[in-house]
Amino acid sequence: MSPTTFTKSSPGIGGSSARFTISNNTLYIVDESKLNVYDISTPANPNKVTDKTLGWSIQTIFPYKDHLFIGSNSAVYIYDNSNP
Repeated sequence: MSPTTFTKSSPGIGGSSARFTISNNTLYIVDESKLNVYDISTPANPNKVTDKTLGWSIQTIFPYKDHLFIGSNSAVYIYDNSNP
């Protein structure tokens, strides 16, 4: 396999742009600075449980087991979601 050369005009490779995820009966939504948590055990009537200020430039969210990985421009925040 030969090496690849990237220039300024090369597109990005990989990554994610997910802004929401569902784990059990909980919907997690990230915006530019917060994690918003909704109980969706009754889908026709979602209920906002809480929100948590994270910082600036929040970009993505990824669930893994009992954790949420939340990515920003400068860091990855890891939250325990076993008790939303």
